[in-house]
Amino acid sequence: MRETTNEAYEINEVASYVIELVLNSTSARLIESVTIESQYCPFVSLTCDSTSKYRSYNGTCNNLDNPLYGGSNTPYK
Repeated sequence: MRETTNEAYEINEVASYVIELVLNSTSARLIESVTIESQYCPFVSLTCDSTSKYRSYNGTCNNLDNPLYGGSNTPYK
C-alpha cells in the first residue's frame, strides 16, 4: 500500500476548507433571501411572571430579558 505524502494532506486540507467556505456562503445567501408571511408565522408579545420559581415547558420566558429566546414553535425575529 502506498503512503500518503504531505503534499496530498495539504491538498486535502485546502480542498476541505474551500468546500466548507462555499457551502457556508451559499447557505447564508439562501437563508437571507427567505421570508415568511406574517400571517403564517405571527409574532406574539409575551408577558412573563418574573416571580415564577420554575422554567416553562415550552422554553418561553426562561430568559426574562428576551422571553422568546429558546421558545419552541416561535418565529425567529
